[in-house]
Amino acid sequence: MNLIVLLIQILVVLFTFKIHKSILKPPVFLSIIWLIPISVLSFVELLEHNSYSFNGYALIFPFGCFLFSIMYLLVDNDKKIIEKEKVVGKKTTFLLHIFIIIEFLLVIYWILDVTKYVNANFKYNFWYTYKWGVSQGDYLEPFFIPYLRTATRVLTCVMFVNYLRYKNKLDNIWFLFQIIITFIINFIGQGRGGIFALFVPLCIIYLLLNNDSKMKKIIAVIVTLVSLLIVFFVYGSMKDPYTINADKSPLLSFENYLCGGIVSFCNWAASSHEFAYGAYSFRFINALLSGIGFDVKVVSMVEEYVENIHGNIGNVYTFYKWYANDFGVIYALAIQGLLGIIYGFISKKTRTKPSTFIVVLYALMFYPLFMQFFNDQYFSNLSIWIQYVFWLFIFCKTKIFMVNSKK
Repeated sequence: MNLIVLLIQILVVLFTFKIHKSILKPPVFLSIIWLIPISVLSFVELLEHNSYSFNGYALIFPFGCFLFSIMYLLVDNDKKIIEKEKVVGKKTTFLLHIFIIIEFLLVIYWILDVTKYVNANFKYNFWYTYKWGVSQGDYLEPFFIPYLRTATRVLTCVMFVNYLRYKNKLDNIWFLFQIIITFIINFIGQGRGGIFALFVPLCIIYLLLNNDSKMKKIIAVIVTLVSLLIVFFVYGSMKDPYTINADKSPLLSFENYLCGGIVSFCNWAASSHEFAYGAYSFRFINALLSGIGFDVKVVSMVEEYVENIHGNIGNVYTFYKWYANDFGVIYALAIQGLLGIIYGFISKKTRTKPSTFIVVLYALMFYPLFMQFFNDQYFSNLSIWIQYVFWLFIFCKTKIFMVNSKK
């Protein structure tokens, strides 16, 4: 079964690339992302003459990519990616500089608060103590920190577009300052996930808007991938309390993150379970209703830990389980098809009405594609997407922080 799934996934990659011609098209990007863990797991199973549960449910992975591509084509079948010349940078205002300074002061206040807690409850190292305190509810972050993390990522992407399309030395200095703030608040607070959610969109923006040669763009992709690997292993070495297998080799931990979700989903799908009938898809709505006093059950974002491969233990089941929990794998595939339509719509906008707003939104949408083999980043994180759109509107559609330049 593993070789069959691998062969079909390879065919899907070839099909999507034949149609779209570029990795910057979501169907191609998604198919390649799924090909990587499927190839690794297939190779491991073939090498060890063993089966780690590549059962019939694994066919959902290549079929989902194919469905995504077909639905995408219904909306956008143009091979061109973006009219980059029409994306014009803007001059930053004094209020944006004030906003960045306020970000900096809030981050300093938060770091001092975290340091105070860590010093009073020190265990092993700074990150372990902080993350353990958050997971156990012993340390409560200031209410504004999660929202600030999202705002910093959006602003960094917007300013990066300006850096590429509008050359201004003073604005470049503010951009560098913004990157440092964003890196600190995301690395300390969210670790690998926060940094990946920043690096992936920045890389996409660079590939979309930069006029460098193909070789330089390939180098940029390699640098991004190497950076992500460094962040992964460095953060893992800090003994994150959520990393149950911290005592094992880094390669086993990497294998767990790369392939564990696929194995866990196949095992879960083959087992008997009850449907949640919308509790996962509409978790955000249920959380809002619960917050204002209604007696509504809100499902946990944390899945059950299970064993997957080589004794690894994990609690991620790929993008599909979040929706299959509600109405089964057919419903999960329907969501994948719906996403294909949404991505096709946004991709078409990058050509018909290119702007900083659309470019950054398009780039931000590559991160959940990048994470599909791991977990869901759509309905489960709907509040994040609402914040993304809100901040994009503030930064790009108003004249509070950026104005048209004379260049």
